[in-house]
Amino acid sequence: MWHNLSKYVIWPCVASLILAACAPKLSAPAQIEVATAIPTLDIRRTSALCDAVISYWDENWPTVIEALETLYQTSPNSCSPDIDIEQRLYNAYLAYGTELEAQGDIEAAQTIYERATAIRPEGEAARRIARLRSLSTRQCISTDSVQNTLPAYEAHEGAFIKVNGRHFVLDGNIFSVRGVNYYPMQTPFHRFLRETPLEVFGEELELIAEAGINTLRVFVDNEALFACEDGALIPVDDAFGRLDTLLQEAAKRALRVILVLNHVQNPNQYALYDAPPYALAQLQFIIERYKDEPYILAWDLRDGGDRDYQSGTIEKTAVLNWLFETAVLVKTIDEQHLITAGWHEDSIATTTAVDFISLHYSADIEPFRQLAAYLTDQTEKPLFLAGVGYSTFTLDETAQRSLLFQLLEAAELNQFAGWAIWTAFDYPLTATCLEPNCPSEDSPLHHYGLWNTSYFPKLALDAVQYFIDN
Repeated sequence: MWHNLSKYVIWPCVASLILAACAPKLSAPAQIEVATAIPTLDIRRTSALCDAVISYWDENWPTVIEALETLYQTSPNSCSPDIDIEQRLYNAYLAYGTELEAQGDIEAAQTIYERATAIRPEGEAARRIARLRSLSTRQCISTDSVQNTLPAYEAHEGAFIKVNGRHFVLDGNIFSVRGVNYYPMQTPFHRFLRETPLEVFGEELELIAEAGINTLRVFVDNEALFACEDGALIPVDDAFGRLDTLLQEAAKRALRVILVLNHVQNPNQYALYDAPPYALAQLQFIIERYKDEPYILAWDLRDGGDRDYQSGTIEKTAVLNWLFETAVLVKTIDEQHLITAGWHEDSIATTTAVDFISLHYSADIEPFRQLAAYLTDQTEKPLFLAGVGYSTFTLDETAQRSLLFQLLEAAELNQFAGWAIWTAFDYPLTATCLEPNCPSEDSPLHHYGLWNTSYFPKLALDAVQYFIDN
């Protein structure tokens, strides 16, 4: 893998065989040292550089960047009309920075993002630099430094959902979870707790509740919820105001909420499994704030944790030890709520740490039948499909409905305690992008919903309502 940009020496001038002297550089770029040799570019012809961009894209970012920088400085319009050299170079910086972050080389990633800002001072690269700087600041925060000026959260009266055998129970009656994973349609993912107008929660949750759905699975974004100032961890009023409002609007409609904590894409970047003080402070603050809210069904401590160790970047024992220890910590603060962890392929590994087993699934039906039978045989704890969905980007609506029906039927036959569809809504291309790369390219991500971008129900909602009604 390509890594380590922290040793700064001047790159060889790859254009030297084309020009008598090197053209001015964007900045003083850093040498990219590699674990294995970078293929030597044939730079006798400009076309060779254009070919290298295409040939090595997604395979060898240092080579792509070297070729693009040379083209950008010497022949920015020499490739085919389909290749925008400036845009390609900016995107290559972002992609290589992402790869470096995944390897845990944060300093090198920041250097690459700084190179990108030479092309565009404002935009995604600048935001990533700010995020990385914020993360480095957070490392020194202690649990004693949390500052809280938020008004107290007012919890509702009511019973908490418990576990009895393979079932959830509420007031002594079986509670079958019929849920959706929820982000607001126009402000999903990174925009959720930063931009959503408060009135949207009531409008969208009313539509969801009217369909008979009784549970939301919601992702907590700690980067949106907490800021740092003078070494202290500070809750962000606006972000917590949105989360408070969502919970209040859910309670009005008797919707239960599973709050997914620690939803980060790169655990090494956030040092999650080392339990840094700032992460513990954030966790404790959230649990303390909402521990008396009965409309919270459960805490999901980590989404996709098995992928962290299946990728080979961290040991399985480290992840599972963290999960168990975090569950114990949460239980010392809050004895009323259930605990789970939404794994993908190795959900049985969470058994000792959780109150019920959560898993994601979106593949063919037959392997799921085998998996469901295996899990039913391996544990007496409730089984929950935390995320199940099919995208109408690659399927028509009839096929989406049919696959969902078959999967939910198999879950019912294997005594699953419930499920949550991925996801409530389709997302507009303008809702998932970051400037300047807007709108997003269309992809399966935008088409998993039970409702389309006009809030019109898709055929898949029929399959969901069948199991709600029966």
